Amino acid sequence: MVAELMIGNAIVPFLFAGAFVLMALGAYHMNPSRNKISGVATGIVATVGGIFMIMNVIMFQSSSSPMGTMGPISNYMAGLGILYGLFFTMIGLILIVGAKLNVMAPIAIVVGWITLAYAVFFNMALGHIIPGG
Repeated sequence: MVAELMIGNAIVPFLFAGAFVLMALGAYHMNPSRNKISGVATGIVATVGGIFMIMNVIMFQSSSSPMGTMGPISNYMAGLGILYGLFFTMIGLILIVGAKLNVMAPIAIVVGWITLAYAVFFNMALGHIIPGG
């Protein structure tokens, strides 16, 4: 019971940061004009969300915090948190600078494959054969 609560408390900040960044990116891409100011605003949200994710990983992994350990999957959660934190920070900085986003496409595909590998690993580690099963 305690380990589940600790893991749940660790996941919540990542979910909020990821949700805000993904909603900002989605709103930006739904805007047909995509002017410079909306790109900069979206870049700021993505950069802040990415830095927030990295800070949470550091906070949860430090031995001085009350949540110093997140249970048996702490290293994997930290890996995903840092991966998404760096990815969101890079997207944010590219939007702020104004470079084309197609340079991020290969990196986005690699991040997607790594996330899929994590999902398959957790699915097998928990003893499930099919997703959600």
